[in-house]
Amino acid sequence: GGLAFQAPSAHAVDAFTIAPTTLTFPATAVGATSAGIPVTVTNVSGISQSLTTVAGGVPFDAANFSTVQNCAGVTLAPGASCAFTYTFTPTTTGPLTTTTNFSINGQPSGTITLNGTGTPAFTIAPTTITFPTTVVGDTSAGIDVTITNASGVSQTLAAVAGGAPIDTVNFSGFQNCVGVTLAPGASCAFTYKFTPTTLGPLTTTTNFSINGQASGTITLNG
Repeated sequence: GGLAFQAPSAHAVDAFTIAPTTLTFPATAVGATSAGIPVTVTNVSGISQSLTTVAGGVPFDAANFSTVQNCAGVTLAPGASCAFTYTFTPTTTGPLTTTTNFSINGQPSGTITLNGTGTPAFTIAPTTITFPTTVVGDTSAGIDVTITNASGVSQTLAAVAGGAPIDTVNFSGFQNCVGVTLAPGASCAFTYKFTPTTLGPLTTTTNFSINGQASGTITLNG
């Protein structure tokens, strides 16, 4: 007798591919928003698929990452795609990362990892000031430490802290930055002066911060 024919067992395959699963955003200034990067959902089933149930997709770190998607309720022809588009809006400097999961008609996406680095919204220069030799009791001309909005979007300097020289006997400073809104590339300044009370070299330092972004240390010499 011959062997009986046995039909191959059926097995389910995913109707959709989801890619990429790791997103790396370009370095982005605090307060600015990166260009969007899509996570593409493609119908690979060979028949039209209606995306009737689209769940999740929101990054766990919703303070620095966000998404919009155009998949819910659409019908994709074979080979057609829709996307979850993610953006990065850092609220702090340094590396940031988060993950998210979503599902299409009950098919899990796996884990999507999002990475970005926040960069300072402002450049601050110079960080060392050297005043000309100044007669005891006289006051030098002012020298500016310039704060420039390098972020590419308007930035309001809502919180400006510090900036006074530690040695307030021989050095002084004033600024026009508190509460101003700087367009991209625009600047404001901390202006320092030297009024020596004694002969010889004098030096001091100061620190300030803009919207919580530390300026580093400014050194003043006269």
